[in-house]
Amino acid sequence: MCWYQKRGCPPDYPVTGSEDVFERGHALEPIILEKLHRETGRGVAPAPGLIRHPEHPELLAHIDGLDERGWVVEAKTMNREVWYKAKREGIPVGYQVQAQHYCMVTGAPGATFAVLWPDGWKFASFDVERDDEAIAILKPQALGLWAQVQSGAEPNRLDPKCRQCAKCQWRTTCQGAALLELAGSEVSMEDDSMGDLVTEFFEMQEIADEALALFDAVRDRIRESMGDRLIVDAPGGRIHYRPVTTNRLDTKALGKDHPEIVAKYKKPSVSRPLRVFPR
Repeated sequence: MCWYQKRGCPPDYPVTGSEDVFERGHALEPIILEKLHRETGRGVAPAPGLIRHPEHPELLAHIDGLDERGWVVEAKTMNREVWYKAKREGIPVGYQVQAQHYCMVTGAPGATFAVLWPDGWKFASFDVERDDEAIAILKPQALGLWAQVQSGAEPNRLDPKCRQCAKCQWRTTCQGAALLELAGSEVSMEDDSMGDLVTEFFEMQEIADEALALFDAVRDRIRESMGDRLIVDAPGGRIHYRPVTTNRLDTKALGKDHPEIVAKYKKPSVSRPLRVFPR
């Protein structure tokens, strides 16, 4: 996506709905920075605007502020699921990479992410110290990407099934043929009115995947806490963790040993599964 954006390519499939999120995040920046000041007691100076690397002016950083330690300050808003995950596990890897990029461009000793979950009005801050080893890896990659932008050499494409492709505004330009093959060869009908529904589908799918991961993590913790115990009464609920034996028909073995029986009792079944592919 970055390559197409830097090349000035017009989006072929604009993703709607993100404008309000960006507008809200920008409007909340002063409030987030003030909450950081109240939480940490550190002074925060207004953002100096666009900053360029002293030796490589093509490397840029748009920062929200600098604190009294000389650390970059970045104000972020998150939804509920991402905020709670950050509280449990720390900020996402992408933010950590962003922090090292800012340190590389500005020379700062670290970056602070001031994060607000607006709907729940929950705030947290995360410090990321400068990592010169990480910067040594990021710098040639950033310069290499800029060289590709200037030369016009397209970067390697992601797997078209990748979730990032569903959110990319250049998905058709980049993955057009692969996405058509993924979706199938049936004749399709255009319906622009369903664009918002498709966007919401992928957003909710991401939230559902995150919720399922959180649910599975809690179940694993309960299993670990139960140990060899079969039933435990806890405040709010009773936990059963007993062995259960079931007898299941091995259809694979049956089909191998007695294919005529399987063929006799096999009946066609018609379903209409809903699948949504990025395009």
